[in-house]
Amino acid sequence: DLEINAFQKHVLLYIRDTYPSLASLRVITGRLMTSLQMHGLSLTLLVDATEEMLELLDAQPDNIGQWPGVVRVQLDQWKSTPSSAVGENCVPPSLADHAKVLKECIRIAAETMIASEERLTEFDTVAGDGDCGHTVKAGGLAILGVLDKLPFSHPASTLISISAVLETTMGGSSGVLYCIMLDAAAGFLSSCSNVSPESWAISLEKGLEAIIKYGGAKPGDRTMIDALHPLGAKATESMQTARAGRSSYIGAYAVAAWVSAVISFLKQ
Repeated sequence: DLEINAFQKHVLLYIRDTYPSLASLRVITGRLMTSLQMHGLSLTLLVDATEEMLELLDAQPDNIGQWPGVVRVQLDQWKSTPSSAVGENCVPPSLADHAKVLKECIRIAAETMIASEERLTEFDTVAGDGDCGHTVKAGGLAILGVLDKLPFSHPASTLISISAVLETTMGGSSGVLYCIMLDAAAGFLSSCSNVSPESWAISLEKGLEAIIKYGGAKPGDRTMIDALHPLGAKATESMQTARAGRSSYIGAYAVAAWVSAVISFLKQ
């Protein structure tokens, strides 16, 4: 799913740059055709669609569990404000019910990232090169800067949009790992016809699996993985030595801070 999302991004950028007169298009992304021996990705373009075709594409079926749904992308907004590239008018109505909660969770996470700067800088001055606090704060500020433009009624698109923002504003290995996690989580959510708390839990597991795969750390290494793992923030307290990266524990503390803040909000 991480590769699929990366491929989709490059395709959209290519279409935008090659066909500047094209304002928008409908996108369907997911595991729609698979094979045990399949390698690579499949791309299908529908050109000159009739009104009947568009009406059928925009329909929201109730009995097809793995249908990812249709997202309408505004190509002219893709470069300047990637977080606003995805429209709100092609998403299942049930997802809109959770939009306010999702927005508040992201706001709390971003504000906690900003508020953690001083403590993170203190830790990283001893254990690293002292820039972790600034890096995390920059990511939080960037998220707040586009908060009102994020497509909250489509969770997968929200995570992809945040990933695009952090990709250009949050440096270091932390920024890369955040993007990997968000893209992998979005890849799973895009396949859900109805996003539930269980779906969010599985999407986080997919994000963790991607970080482990591409980052090399594993649970117990006292990294951000332990803070994202179930009850990870609690388990991190008892771990004494970071075993992956020069200042991995600092990243774990940063993640634990905003995860704890979001959980506290959801328990209210």
